[in-house]
Amino acid sequence: MDETDLALLREEIDSIDMEIVSLLESRLVISTEIGKFKKNNDRGFFDQKRHDQIMEKLSLLKTNYPVEDLQAVFNLILKTSLKQQEK
Repeated sequence: MDETDLALLREEIDSIDMEIVSLLESRLVISTEIGKFKKNNDRGFFDQKRHDQIMEKLSLLKTNYPVEDLQAVFNLILKTSLKQQEK
């Protein structure tokens, strides 16, 4: 591998990062709608059962990404979604 190869790989990473950001934005829009529903229906914003379901799904994934790290990332995503719903 040379510097050109490294630069190309980094460009691919940058592209993937932008896709991740775009997906997170889409998720946040949906979280806003969920928050509106919860407000209109006098439901609590934090749903432990839903949180646990998401963490369980992640633990069952067959992936090379370390499950603990993936769960940590999703804990941050869920925290941000919850803050968005509460607005």
